[in-house]
Amino acid sequence: MQSNPEKPIISVIVPYYQEETGILSKAIESALQQTNIDHIDLEIFIIDDESPIPAQKELPQSILDMKNIHIIKQNNTGPAGARNKGLNTVPNQTRYIAFLDSDDCWEPNHLSQAWKALEAGYDFYFSDFYQLEQSVSAFNRAKRINITEHPLLFEKNSSLHQYVGNMTEQIVTGNIIGTSTVVYRYQNNINLRFREDLIRAGEDYLFWLSLTTNTDKIAFSSHCECVYGKGINVYSGTQYGTTEYLELVYYEIKYKKIILDEFNLNSELKNKLRNHISKQQENFVLSYLSQLKKRKTHLSLAIKFIQISPTAFFLTPYYILKRVTVQRQ
Repeated sequence: MQSNPEKPIISVIVPYYQEETGILSKAIESALQQTNIDHIDLEIFIIDDESPIPAQKELPQSILDMKNIHIIKQNNTGPAGARNKGLNTVPNQTRYIAFLDSDDCWEPNHLSQAWKALEAGYDFYFSDFYQLEQSVSAFNRAKRINITEHPLLFEKNSSLHQYVGNMTEQIVTGNIIGTSTVVYRYQNNINLRFREDLIRAGEDYLFWLSLTTNTDKIAFSSHCECVYGKGINVYSGTQYGTTEYLELVYYEIKYKKIILDEFNLNSELKNKLRNHISKQQENFVLSYLSQLKKRKTHLSLAIKFIQISPTAFFLTPYYILKRVTVQRQ
């Protein structure tokens, strides 16, 4: 890896697992087409997570020949394991880490905006973005953040803001951080990694919590700097009563229990989390029953669920009665 020692390095980590062709090249091109970063050494690490369509075959030779493009192959571990492989591979002198999922595309000014904020002394950066097949931005759809409450970083830049408030509560109760918009100061968090046991949900939330717990230097852009695609976000359209839904709910319960155990939360936030967990336990049990009616047992998943929620199945009659009562109202 030949990086220019005189230039600061931004390392971009791209986890890659795709069953459709023509996606990865768009993501990489969006990274290569970033504007106003001539003073930065951009290194791109594509982690081929045993993709059905190998990254080597997906990219044109012109990109494969570039010295700052690095393809690392590994056995499939999921997004968390792929991102960790990237974090284990980046140069030690990396100043900032940026994430870009292989189905997403950056707007041309994303890294230059992140650079301005981070070089001003901030440690963590994110931006608004367009979710899968949406024409209204994530911030505006969720309405979880009031831009006017967060002061501008620079008078002449109308989109860069200092985040003011309790980011832990923001992440836990109404997360607004999109993975492919995140850029953070690497040297302050060189040993931080994603939880690989959270395969379907929550590994990113826990990572953001760990990054932001020890700093109030958080900046964001109110402009959309990323457009999300489908590939790695395959669970975004998960339907109730399906196997995928059961898996998703299980991992959501698991990561929320981890937050309760490992993070310092006030009593109000703890109660909100416990209520979320209780609701998800109900959803899992009722969805599991619907799967049993279809003669799908999912025994291993049920065992894992019982291990983290040992009393939930005993509440089945209560869950059923509650659901029937709501439906009759």
